[in-house]
Amino acid sequence: MLKDNTNIHIPKIYHHLTRHRVLVMSFEEGISVSQVSQLPSLGISPKALAKVISGAFISMIFEKGFVH
Repeated sequence: MLKDNTNIHIPKIYHHLTRHRVLVMSFEEGISVSQVSQLPSLGISPKALAKVISGAFISMIFEKGFVH
């Protein structure tokens, strides 16, 4: 759903390990978006990040009609 958004990284899905009720994906290094004070030290603007996140939700709700 968001694969074409270059600002969002989608973890790799390991289909051969995934089962009916368990989704297995790659581990991605990072920090929680709630750690706002650490974002600038990583070169991330909190305002820009908020725009990416809200844009993703707006796309899911109003364009795709489904929120993951």
